[in-house]
Amino acid sequence: MSQKLEKQNVHSYDVMDAAGWTYIKSINTAYCKTCGLRVSEWTKEMDPFAIHAKQRPNCLFVQLKNTNELSFSHISTADNQEKPVQHRKIDSDKENVLIELKSLKNIRRRTFSHWHHEHGITAAQMISAGFFNCNVGDRVICLYCNLICQQWISD
Repeated sequence: MSQKLEKQNVHSYDVMDAAGWTYIKSINTAYCKTCGLRVSEWTKEMDPFAIHAKQRPNCLFVQLKNTNELSFSHISTADNQEKPVQHRKIDSDKENVLIELKSLKNIRRRTFSHWHHEHGITAAQMISAGFFNCNVGDRVICLYCNLICQQWISD
């Protein structure tokens, strides 16, 4: 599908993916796995991230992307106000899925670079479980739910 859309001079798969979108096969529609937003009838003039940020500013993907990589200054320029983007169809799914940015995953991995508290639990297991090392003894934290765990023991 992404090849078909690219041939139609709509956005490439990489551009859409970077803005949090996943293409739905066989139709010119994309959706966000995090917030469930669906947009169809894409045109080349439509800015994928600007649409995502404008329609769902509270989407975790949008917030993380804005915090780590982008500025919203390009969203409300005078040019965009003169030529508002028309969205032909926007739907929402109730199912929300958490998407983690690669940069955040890499940061989490780096926090375990000096993990010496094996006790039957490896750094790889902690990383896979979503924890960040606090570098205080064997204390770890989940940034998504604020769960803090420490004093690990083996079974």
